[in-house]
Parts: sequence; structure tokens; C-alpha cells
Amino acid sequence: MQHVSPIIVAAVATAASLSAAPAVAQDASQRILDTFGACRSVQGTDARLACFEQAYDGFAAQVKTKAVRVIDKKEIATAKRSLFGFSLPKIALFGGGTDGGKTNDDEPEFTQIDSTVASVRPIASGRIEFSLAEQGGAVWHSTDPVPFPPKVGDKIHIKRGALGNYFISSGGSRFRGSRMR
Repeated sequence: MQHVSPIIVAAVATAASLSAAPAVAQDASQRILDTFGACRSVQGTDARLACFEQAYDGFAAQVKTKAVRVIDKKEIATAKRSLFGFSLPKIALFGGGTDGGKTNDDEPEFTQIDSTVASVRPIASGRIEFSLAEQGGAVWHSTDPVPFPPKVGDKIHIKRGALGNYFISSGGSRFRGSRMR
């Protein structure tokens, strides 16, 4: 039998919340923890071991059918980075929910990204559309006119501001923008 820590169980339940409403995910998380927790109070070594093995088998079956998924902090950070610029749902995986906005005190809030311009083209009123080399080719629009737009290959820095604004700087130019896709 493999050891399954409560941290992994909580991470799996949190991951399950990606495809379900937060209240349902919280119920699933609690159900998984309760299943393993109940085994802790079973008397007798053999009975306790059998309980943990049964709980593990049920957990493994859920992972195999993709009802739940084990993810680590690196995968969470990658997901947050690829979604930077979008409003994320208020679930614990993304730092929302009922825990005050953080899933872990040692995880800083993700507020900026540094990348490279993959493409740029002018759009109406002196504004530009550009895509990033990272984030799967994320497409951004400037909300301000950009008299000196960045060029393909230029470094670009995007920082979250107040009220849903994003401040973008590249090659000495600073402008506001928003992520389109």
C-alpha cells in the first residue's frame, strides 16, 4: 500500500473543484478526508490497515477515472501563469474561496509576468494587439494609444494594477492593456 498524505488528498479535492462548483468541491474534499480520517479511529492493526487500503483503493479508482486529479504547486503555478490577465474563479486552487484569498502563506500572489512579444499589429485609434511567446500565445490589447509599439522579440513586462487594469512596459513605452484571449 502506498502512503497518501492528507496534503495530497486536499490537493486532489481542490483539483476536483476545477470541474465542479466550489461548494460541491468542498464536499468532495471533506468526503475524501473523512474517508481516510475514519480509518485513524479503527481499533486493531489489521482492521485499521484494511480500512486504509480500502480508502486508498477508492481514491486510486477516482484518480484512474479522472474524477479527481493530484496536482502539485508547480502545476498550479503554471496554470496561474498561463491564465494571468483573466479573472479567475474564486476557488482555493487559484487563491480564492473562503480562506482569505490565499491557499498557502508561503505562496505570493501572482501579480506580474515577464515575457517576449511574439507578434504585434495595429488596431483602431492608435492601439495595438500583441501576443506573448509564453502563456500559449496569449493575446493582449492596449487600452491606450501606443505611439512607439514594441517589436517582435522585445521583452515585455505586464503588471496587475487596481480595478482590473494591467500596466504594460516594453522598450521604454508604458501603456495600459487587457487580455483578450
